Amino acid sequence: MPLDGCGVRFYGHWSDADDWRWPHFAPGEMACRGTGELLIDEALMDMLQATRVAIGRPMQVNSGYRSPSHNRRVGGVRKSFHVRGMAADIAIAGLDPDQLVRAARAHGAGGVGLYATFRHLDVGPRRQWDFR
Repeated sequence: MPLDGCGVRFYGHWSDADDWRWPHFAPGEMACRGTGELLIDEALMDMLQATRVAIGRPMQVNSGYRSPSHNRRVGGVRKSFHVRGMAADIAIAGLDPDQLVRAARAHGAGGVGLYATFRHLDVGPRRQWDFR
């Protein structure tokens, strides 16, 4: 159910997401690993879906939405876009990181973080970092 008029949706549990419209991603993989809650910004999901189609490879979601308490437990930053349902950490086997960055940017990614084992994508302001 939409939380506000801006395309943000909150579900008390991911299994309640009966209006899900992103075929390459399941509500359970985007939900908080600690609580099962799901807060999702539709712009994030639209960007992920379009990026997934553009690169033609599966994306494994390591972390999507994080409740504030779960975000603290996993050491996430206080103002994390994950807490607002605006970020996902993903892994893609065998894809050049530059190819992912180009595709994600072309489809609305703001923040792009490159880490040794995963990539962070969000729909916040445009920025990029590399901790590989």
